[in-house]
Amino acid sequence: MVLPKEKKKEIVKELREIITKFKAILFVSFQGVKAPDILRIRREFKKQGSNLKVVKKTLLIKAFEFEGKEEFVPRVEEVKTQFALALDPEDPVKISKLVYKAKKEVENFQPLGGIIEGKFYQQKEIEELSKLPSLAELRGQLVGVLAGNITSFLRVLKGPQESLVFLLKKYQEKVSSKS
Repeated sequence: MVLPKEKKKEIVKELREIITKFKAILFVSFQGVKAPDILRIRREFKKQGSNLKVVKKTLLIKAFEFEGKEEFVPRVEEVKTQFALALDPEDPVKISKLVYKAKKEVENFQPLGGIIEGKFYQQKEIEELSKLPSLAELRGQLVGVLAGNITSFLRVLKGPQESLVFLLKKYQEKVSSKS
């Protein structure tokens, strides 16, 4: 399908914004994936705050060139199938988990590698990243550790006071019983 020149300019502009704003841009092949599967994957990504965007290779190359990121052009050129960009503005681990979850569910949905915070990572490295806890999970773990430590600390501080109160009550009872 041939796009009008103005539409191509608009797409390149959008891709340039993606390149500059998103921390994680993963390349995924969807050659042979049925349209309902792509739509389902897109919906799942959107539900998680991520995005799956089908792109034309030539327009993505132009966007990288405009942004002065020519080092990624050969990575795009070596892709020989239809591909899309799996995008997340904040969490590279989250998007890699989503991509590998989709790969398990849909046969021909294949991660190809990607750009995370300005550096290209091979498919195997993205797979390893998908096994790590996401940013939200790490935050939850940190809160749990901090809350647990604070609770323990408060118990330690409260312990001597309770013991003192207990001893004073016993002493008062002893004194009261003698009188």
